[in-house]
Amino acid sequence: MKTYRSFVFLVLALTASTSMATSIYTRDHKYIYIKTPVVLTLDQQQQEAIKKATARIVAQLDSLDAQNPRLTPVQKMDDKLIKNADAFEKSIDQVLAFTQKYYGNQVQYGFHFYNVLPSAFIAFGGVEVTANLGISAGGAVMMGFIFVPQRVQVMEIDTHKIVSDSISMDTALVVFPTANAGVGVGGGANGRIGAGIIFGELNSASEFKGLLTGASASFALGVGNNFKVQTLKNWGKSGAINNIVITAAWENGLTAKLDAHATVSYVVDAQSFFNSIGGITSGLVEKLGLNIDPSTSTTE
Repeated sequence: MKTYRSFVFLVLALTASTSMATSIYTRDHKYIYIKTPVVLTLDQQQQEAIKKATARIVAQLDSLDAQNPRLTPVQKMDDKLIKNADAFEKSIDQVLAFTQKYYGNQVQYGFHFYNVLPSAFIAFGGVEVTANLGISAGGAVMMGFIFVPQRVQVMEIDTHKIVSDSISMDTALVVFPTANAGVGVGGGANGRIGAGIIFGELNSASEFKGLLTGASASFALGVGNNFKVQTLKNWGKSGAINNIVITAAWENGLTAKLDAHATVSYVVDAQSFFNSIGGITSGLVEKLGLNIDPSTSTTE
């Protein structure tokens, strides 16, 4: 029990002081979308902000009905109609910009219960290589899915009513190359698959990126197990630590292994990672003067 309380206070101290609870307000031509991480729905301050924001949006839409081209009588398709429609669209954008600025971002101070609950989940897999001879070092490349549960409210612009209120899963595919060093015996190459929980503010899965550091422990006798506790620093956010990540993984391919490591990873979205690999490969091909384009090859 004492260990659990210590963990709770650690999570609160590391993630609560600079946390930013955020609902995101977006739209298309027919609907307005209010997206809130599910964990934040437990926060009274955030829920009051959403209620006030919704009332404000409805009041603004009421005042714009006369400009809504879908609600006005059919008119001749001329420059005046197009101008009025453009003005209506710009007004909707201004309403959402106002709502986001004054209601979307709620700065949280002090301790909040939702900070000790996971805000997201991760499932991952990859390959690791370690060399354990007392002093241990190694590296890995992992790919994973980030899952952030969100409450999504959908308001129809024409009727000003919430037509849908559901839970959805915002996802992102990430890659995190890893280096580790420590002490251990055994080792070699192994495959790894695992899952974990993420604490701290994540308004969307794509925000899970940056420098991931922490501690790792592995034990293998035929089949291996790995456990990690890490912290994430997203360079686009304030605060020294933005998230805490706890993972457990299953390892295959090792006969025997026992190690404890400090680990450093850099988390990037998968598309950026593979674009970088492609750019490096293209640069090497160009420098080496190799031709791998079959359309330009010649045969005798």
